[in-house]
Amino acid sequence: MATSPSVFDGYTIRRANIASGSAGVVHEAVSSDGKRVAIKVLNRSAVEAKLAELVKKSRPGIERRPQEWEAEIQRQFAINIESFKSEYTWLTSLHHPNIAKVHGIGFHEGLFYIAYEFIEGKTLAEHVRDWKPVDMIPLFVQALQGLDYIHRNGLIHLDIKPDNILVQTVDGKPLVKIIDFGLAMPPESYSGGFYGTVATMAPEVALGRKELVDARADLLSFGVVMYF
Repeated sequence: MATSPSVFDGYTIRRANIASGSAGVVHEAVSSDGKRVAIKVLNRSAVEAKLAELVKKSRPGIERRPQEWEAEIQRQFAINIESFKSEYTWLTSLHHPNIAKVHGIGFHEGLFYIAYEFIEGKTLAEHVRDWKPVDMIPLFVQALQGLDYIHRNGLIHLDIKPDNILVQTVDGKPLVKIIDFGLAMPPESYSGGFYGTVATMAPEVALGRKELVDARADLLSFGVVMYF
């Protein structure tokens, strides 16, 4: 991390690098008001990939001029921090028992991050391992209720996979939480890029068929998760 190993933009890091992937790393932290959070810090390359899609939409054909395209991506990175923050601000308005609450978003020293409610629990696949299929159904229903809420709010998640569906115990009962909205967007904002995790990716996303990508892509990904 670019700052002190114990502090990141006002968040006190308790455990660094508790998870990582191609898009970034996750730290366990505490906010200034005492909330326990998971901070996903995106790789700069992931942010630049998002900007590249925006540049392609605003200037069709620029990708055929690589040097000009790269220069425009870097220019947009420098001036569009607030645009990124605005694009993800709507995540903080989502409230549902089966999705992790987004507490905040921001840029810090060139790094884009999202701070989520910290979920203490196992992945859905780990939690139901060795269960009978019929006993898994109530948890699958909870996950689908969370997805339905996301979709009814005009978004697609685009990275439904075992690691992004957690189960925590609340008052002695299992509660499913969908996490990691780093790729979430309205379907109409999807421009054909390769988003998500190959093992659970819908074919239309893998092929970049933007005219076909909608909430059904998440449902197919969840169908794959049920077999993990």
